[in-house]
Order: sequence, then C-alpha cells, then structure tokens
Amino acid sequence: MRKALIVAAALFVAAPAALPSPSFAQTAAPAARTWDVIAGSWKRVKGSVKRQWGKLTHNDIAEANGKRDVLAGKIQARYGIDKAKADAQIDAWLKGQK
Repeated sequence: MRKALIVAAALFVAAPAALPSPSFAQTAAPAARTWDVIAGSWKRVKGSVKRQWGKLTHNDIAEANGKRDVLAGKIQARYGIDKAKADAQIDAWLKGQK
C-alpha cells in the first residue's frame, strides 16, 4: 500500500499535464461569473436595475428574472438602442456592483 502511494505521488509530480483541466467555473470570464451571482440574487439587485434603467417597468424587470439577454432586450426596447449599446450599459453597470 505504501509503495503504491509513493508511486502515485511520483507520477503526480512527474506528470502535471495528466491533471484534469480546470472546470468552466474556474476559467469563465469574470463578467460571466459576476452575472451568475447577479442572476442568483436577482431579488436583491432588481432595485439597482430599476435605478439604473428608470424606463424599465416592474413587469420588464420581473420578466428578465436574472436573464441577461432578456434584460438587454428590455433595455433595447425601452431606450431605442441597439444590442451592442445595451450590452455595454449592462457591462458598465456590472462593474459597479459588489
């Protein structure tokens, strides 16, 4: 048994490439992970969303329900902007969230 542990430890040190690759959560872009946090705490942050985009109705925010693409669509519709501008606004808002 002890010999097997020593061999396993030697292989681990000698072949780090054999280690499994990091999971998606570890390699995802910071913005994606941040949006996961936002989506998970939507009830808490929807007031901040309403303050940021005052033209959105309560129904718009409720329909978004933490889904970034739906929120971007609602922002596009209410403010008459294109998807790129809506995404840029969401990214800027995300940077201010803690």
